[in-house]
Amino acid sequence: MTLKRKLNRQRSVFPSDTALYLATFEATKKWTATIRNWAQVYGELSIMYEGRLPNVSAK
Repeated sequence: MTLKRKLNRQRSVFPSDTALYLATFEATKKWTATIRNWAQVYGELSIMYEGRLPNVSAK
């Protein structure tokens, strides 16, 4: 089940963008699957958003 569907099933309307963001943030804490090609994705994001991402080693 997708995150969007699960969040919308529990609550049909979010009062603000902040409420939707917080619900999404809480749901992502439960994710356990690894992200495929994370090193490549992180590298591209670090180029696009230079100075914004924490300096961590990619898994």
